[in-house]
Amino acid sequence: MGLSPSLKEKLTKREGEKERLKAEIALLERTLVREPDIAHITEVMIDDWLVYVRAALQSDDLELARRALRQFVSKIVVKNGEGEIYYTFPVLENSDKRRDDLVKGSVDPTG
Repeated sequence: MGLSPSLKEKLTKREGEKERLKAEIALLERTLVREPDIAHITEVMIDDWLVYVRAALQSDDLELARRALRQFVSKIVVKNGEGEIYYTFPVLENSDKRRDDLVKGSVDPTG
């Protein structure tokens, strides 16, 4: 004695839904932000970043200024003569990289 055709159809439908939900759960688990993934920002990091950006923007090295702005500005949208700037606070795990950039650009980090 087997399942009726309508029950078989419902079971097949539910099994498909179950697989879809499993795939969705797997995707959500991969995108879940865990505490170690969240950068811890200290006052020292902020101060270092401000020194870097200030020195880069005040330097004569246009490419260094562009690099400083590119790490800060994520996108610019201009519509009907009005603009929106989307920005972020860039945090490098190795803050020495910014110091290396300053040295390469011969920028005085004290501003």
